[in-house]
Amino acid sequence: MEVKYYLDYVASESEKLIITVAPAGGMHGKEVNPNLPLSAKEFGDAAYDCYNAGASVIHIHPRDKEGKSTSSLEAHMDYIDAVRNRCNAITQVGNGIGIKDFDKNVTGRSSFYTLEERMNLVNLNPPPDMLTINGGTFQPHGIIIMENSPQFNTEFVKRAKGKGIKGIECEIYDLSHIHNVLDLRENGILTDPIHYDFVFGMGGGMPPSPEYLIYCIRVVPQPCTWQAACVGKFQTYVMTVAMALGGNVRVGFEDNVHYTKGELAKTNAQMVERMVRIARELGREVATPDEAREILKLV
Repeated sequence: MEVKYYLDYVASESEKLIITVAPAGGMHGKEVNPNLPLSAKEFGDAAYDCYNAGASVIHIHPRDKEGKSTSSLEAHMDYIDAVRNRCNAITQVGNGIGIKDFDKNVTGRSSFYTLEERMNLVNLNPPPDMLTINGGTFQPHGIIIMENSPQFNTEFVKRAKGKGIKGIECEIYDLSHIHNVLDLRENGILTDPIHYDFVFGMGGGMPPSPEYLIYCIRVVPQPCTWQAACVGKFQTYVMTVAMALGGNVRVGFEDNVHYTKGELAKTNAQMVERMVRIARELGREVATPDEAREILKLV
């Protein structure tokens, strides 16, 4: 049977645009932008504003009482509830969780959460709509190594499916990660349609280049869905290219805390609103959460 790839389709035939927002990540805090929503209430308020602006998916990294990243299932549920109590957006929990004591990385004392702590996310109850995996081991920003072996990803996906979690997003930081995910597909661990998140601009990963994005979508077989994310100042540039190619997008303070050069973003919703404006100029309709659920095969 002939294999069809994403670029065999023209952008005009693509699905409606899914906008994901990551209001806060697992690394930096209010020291980089005082508007970063860290408490569950702040996060829920930000998610609601982003939902009203046009976001369908809320990517979640919770914080503890001190504003630091945490692996606590209770904290994760507080953030999931904060979103679900305010809106109908899709809840998506990041498998990486974050970095412990990120402010200590210069002394070598910071670390990622253990594989056991990360595996425990499959026990969230009630579960989120989606969980993520990282396509392979890498060293973000040259700081510390984040382990994502095929064995870990295989077990994580199996356990997530066993808990009834339908949505798995595959985060791709390096070109080799695509092929790791395709191996999971070949072995029947992941089944079509696979949802990819191509992440650009992170040190140690893919640069924010259209050539890299085109390679990514050239090698993923149909049927699939994909989005682009970009860390740093080239976010809007990469998102616009992704939309023009028929893909989906992710924005938010996890990836970029500036709205323009030298200007901190006031809200996450401000970034979502910009994506909606660009989408309209490109003739892309924005998906509602229910439409996104259909596209991502979550129902």
